[in-house]
Amino acid sequence: MLAERGFELYREVLELACRHMRDAEALYDLADADHEPVAFARLQAARAEVSSILREAREAWQRGNDAERVSH
Repeated sequence: MLAERGFELYREVLELACRHMRDAEALYDLADADHEPVAFARLQAARAEVSSILREAREAWQRGNDAERVSH
């Protein structure tokens, strides 16, 4: 039950990060030449945030599976 809630939190955070990434993509698409570098940097940061959340969730899932194997 606790693990399920933990993964639910990862899902919620990931949804928010994906929304930020989509917003950053839209702003990048609309950016003029003067604002393109900043928009691109924000897009890259948003992509990195999504990747980080996915990596953390995968590692937590793997640790949970490893703990179950050891306990059985």
